[in-house]
Amino acid sequence: PILGDAKYSLEETRKGGEPGRLYLHMAELTLKGWLQDGSKAILKGESSSGYTVLEDGSLVVRAAMPKDMQRQIDQLGLKTH
Repeated sequence: PILGDAKYSLEETRKGGEPGRLYLHMAELTLKGWLQDGSKAILKGESSSGYTVLEDGSLVVRAAMPKDMQRQIDQLGLKTH
C-alpha cells in the first residue's frame, strides 16, 4: 500500500476551490514468509524506520516515495505533494 493522508474539503469544492488532494509519503511492501529460517538473524518483532519483522516471519519494508514514483503517479492524473 501507499501510505499518505487524504485531505478533502466539500466546502472548498462548492465554492469553486480545489478538490481534495492526496498527500503521499511512503510505499510499503510486505514479503510474506521471508524469514522462515532467518529469524535467528533478525529477531521477530524487531522494528526500525525502514522495516518491521512480523510474527509469521513476514518482512515489511518501508521507503519514502522517490520523485520518479511521484512523476508516474502524476502522469496517471493523481495529484501528489
